Amino acid sequence: MRRFDVRWLIVCGLLALLLVALVALTVPLFASWQLADFSVTFYRAAQYMLRGENVYFNSYPHPSNGREYPPYAPIWILYAMVPFGALPLPVAEALRFWIDIGMLALLGYLSARWSRLHRFGASAMLLLAPWLLTELSTAQLTPFVFIGIFLSYWGVRRSNAVETAIGLWLMLSKFTIVSLVIFATVVFAWRKGILGRTLAILGVLIVLASLWSPTWILDVVKLYTERLATPRVGDSVLLLPGYPWSQLILLAFTSGSLIVYLWRSREIQPARGIWAVLTTVSLVGALHTFVYDWQLLMLPLALLLRERWGMWITLFLYLYALSWAIFYVGMQVFVPSVQIIPLIVLIAVLIRQFAWRPNRGVI
Repeated sequence: MRRFDVRWLIVCGLLALLLVALVALTVPLFASWQLADFSVTFYRAAQYMLRGENVYFNSYPHPSNGREYPPYAPIWILYAMVPFGALPLPVAEALRFWIDIGMLALLGYLSARWSRLHRFGASAMLLLAPWLLTELSTAQLTPFVFIGIFLSYWGVRRSNAVETAIGLWLMLSKFTIVSLVIFATVVFAWRKGILGRTLAILGVLIVLASLWSPTWILDVVKLYTERLATPRVGDSVLLLPGYPWSQLILLAFTSGSLIVYLWRSREIQPARGIWAVLTTVSLVGALHTFVYDWQLLMLPLALLLRERWGMWITLFLYLYALSWAIFYVGMQVFVPSVQIIPLIVLIAVLIRQFAWRPNRGVI
């Protein structure tokens, strides 16, 4: 049995003190500036939960346009917001802001380790993507989904039903942006012989999480039905002709291709390249997503940064996104939309996986 190392306790204590200090220093900033989605949706949802009120069909008016922005997330993800609801809004926002910075650093580290990206400079580039600022300014739920992607990958590779179930549980918080990863996780879990245990554990997690509000799923279904009836086309990552059918066709085609690929290859272990492709296709084909979800692009970019040409493509995308923000947003000069960026990443990762054959092999 390993002895307890008191040094870890000291490090955790110092990090906690640092977090408290950072929050205290930035509370005045958040008294005059708010995290968009957090203050409109998640903070209010936390307060409704604390008061025992309906989380989904309550008041979520946006302060500038008056439109309602209720949460579309499963009830178990909203539990994570409850501690924030007990704090004054500026304190809650400052705390969430610094936690998000820590989460992005952790996700960048996990992406680099997952892809076996050992160069520090290339790994650091994962955290320089301009679109990551949208997560910091909105405090969305995408980091939960990202952790689910990693857990599902490692879970099926290790034949660990608990890890796989927790990964699926987290990905279901925003299933529209990882639909193909969820599908692939189920397929690989079946091939590894752990699907039954995985679904049983997932079912237990969902049931236990639903005890506070057993009818939450009906509320969410109603919200999604209303949203699909009147979709916000501007929220689609890639505006293909014929939205939303073009996205549905892309997802269906990729699902069929995955089935054929797995049937012919007889693989029982998910390859990193396949996981990156599925993550990017899910993002491009999502019926509803926004720029803050682009943090999932860390996964394919981590693989691309292993290649010299991938480094140049990544740098180009970063500079293009910054140029668009400066000229189009700041100066109202027309520049083609940055919504094409996920598609460029998808094409690049497809080339790397199926056409590029470096000497060290394809992973």
